[in-house]
Amino acid sequence: MVDRQEETRESTIFNTKELTDNKFGTPNPIPFRVLDANVGLDIDVSVRCSGVYSYKIENPILFYQNVCGNVTDEFTRDEIDAQLKTELHLPPAGLGKLSEQGIRPS
Repeated sequence: MVDRQEETRESTIFNTKELTDNKFGTPNPIPFRVLDANVGLDIDVSVRCSGVYSYKIENPILFYQNVCGNVTDEFTRDEIDAQLKTELHLPPAGLGKLSEQGIRPS
């Protein structure tokens, strides 16, 4: 008599098309101080940032290993969109660099 154990095989399907038209924006205005010593400008303004981005899985194996490898059922884009939106922000240090360069919000 042959003892056969059932083998479990998994298959994973990745969408490798570019996912476009993903919107992001700051939930609240960001306080920003505009300084320009050349014209004696020193004002506080509120800046809002918004835009559109796209993303694509270039390396499915790397994506599986680092992002969704421990998922037991289904991994959808909703689960990663929040993380991507937190990565797309303009930190206060970036606003300071803009001010140093004399770039004013409009």
